[in-house]
Order: sequence, then C-alpha cells, then structure tokens
Amino acid sequence: MQISFVQIFWIVLIIISLASIVKIFKQKEFSVGNFIRVEDVDDDE
Repeated sequence: MQISFVQIFWIVLIIISLASIVKIFKQKEFSVGNFIRVEDVDDDE
C-alpha cells in the first residue's frame, strides 16, 4: 500500500486538529469563545 503525499498531508492535518480540540476540552473554563478569538479594537487612533 503506497501512501501519497496528499494522504500524509491530510493525516497530519487531522492529527493536529484533534490534538487542538482535545487541548481545548481539557481546559477548565470551556466556552464557545475559546474557538473564536475576539479582540477589542478601539476605533480611536
């Protein structure tokens, strides 16, 4: 069974995404806000 570069690429992506999801769930304070980074931007320059 030969594994192509594309298959290796997708396997790596899946492993990274699963690892990050597990890391987020292991955090004590879990909320949807952790998925989306919200930064306060001041319009005053």
